[in-house]
Amino acid sequence: MSSRMSLFLVSLAVTLAFWVLRGLGILSFVPGLILWILLFISVGFGILATTRPRRSS
Repeated sequence: MSSRMSLFLVSLAVTLAFWVLRGLGILSFVPGLILWILLFISVGFGILATTRPRRSS
């Protein structure tokens, strides 16, 4: 597994954990903006994980 995919999976797991724990009320003190930032970071890493690195000639 590539490091990009690992980075995406870790960011996705952290985002889902925050989302679930905030929904259960355990992390209710965390502002919604933090959740949106984590979501956008996960999407960005997901896009990076699916693209191939360029080769410089």
